Amino acid sequence: RAHYYSWPHPLGHIGHLGELLNGPKLPCAGTLHTINHVAPSGATPFVAGSGPTYRLIADLSNPNSVLINSHSGTSGHPASPHYVDTIRDWAQGNYQTLQRDRTLIEIEAEGRTTIQPE
Repeated sequence: RAHYYSWPHPLGHIGHLGELLNGPKLPCAGTLHTINHVAPSGATPFVAGSGPTYRLIADLSNPNSVLINSHSGTSGHPASPHYVDTIRDWAQGNYQTLQRDRTLIEIEAEGRTTIQPE
């Protein structure tokens, strides 16, 4: 509970942009010498300066059971509900199932983006 990570945005120190762009300050476990490598900040005591951005657990006997944990949401847009939607799970060590079955992916999809060459 003494150490936390704040997910600062590069522009979060400018005026009120921090309120919009920075992630929440949440307690996080880990140290420099553990698998959950969370490095302390040299500038601010008890603030984590960096940590793992992505974690993956794979059962090689069952390719459909892959668990993932990411420190940031899937959107870089602050108005998106997915901007910081995975940060609390990251801080608490919770994992989500990485869907590998096309039918389940289609059921859970919220939209589709198609990129085509000009």
